[in-house]
Amino acid sequence: MIFGHGAFTLIVRKGPARVVPWWMLLLAAYGPDMVDKPAMWFGPWSGRGLGHSLVFWLLAILLPLALAARKKMLPLSAALLAAGLWLVHLPMDAVGMETLFWPLLGPFPPPSHYSFLDMLRTFYLEPDTPWLMACDLVLCTAALLASVTNKALPTHR
Repeated sequence: MIFGHGAFTLIVRKGPARVVPWWMLLLAAYGPDMVDKPAMWFGPWSGRGLGHSLVFWLLAILLPLALAARKKMLPLSAALLAAGLWLVHLPMDAVGMETLFWPLLGPFPPPSHYSFLDMLRTFYLEPDTPWLMACDLVLCTAALLASVTNKALPTHR
């Protein structure tokens, strides 16, 4: 998913995350890519590597956020939403089991070097996973509708 992560963030922001800064949610939603894409450009790593693994999520995301929430540096709700957005990124990218459960199931898949424009073209015009492209488009449409109506989604209290 390419734009779906941002779209999902906008949808979440309309609901329970209204009080969490948008930049924090967006960083969390694109977090795995912010770790892995630069690593792919500067080394022999895959674009879906360490940042897309549960080990990284547990150690580098969940633990610091939990500590920040406990020390009142960050509201618990913000920490949970950020950790949740990072975690939701993984199935939205249809991450393989080798990557998700690294190092338990072996090494990361071999790297594939591509440009952003090639990635967009392949994802939307020649999809290997049409269902994933459809989810991306549905999320983008829902986010657009939520933005146009400019109404907050109902939340349960």
